[in-house]
Amino acid sequence: MTPPAAPGPAFAVVVPSVGRPSLQRLLDTLAAQSGPAPAEVVVADDRRDAGAAPLVLT
Repeated sequence: MTPPAAPGPAFAVVVPSVGRPSLQRLLDTLAAQSGPAPAEVVVADDRRDAGAAPLVLT
């Protein structure tokens, strides 16, 4: 019997965004990828209003 493959290195995706309309498409693409998933996705949105929070928290 072959032992299971060792997992690849953990990685994070950091997305700088200030009112970027394509943020939802980027998050959907990350969720649909077929390769290893990132350990975390960090969205840095420097707006004073809620900004990206509704997209990221869903």
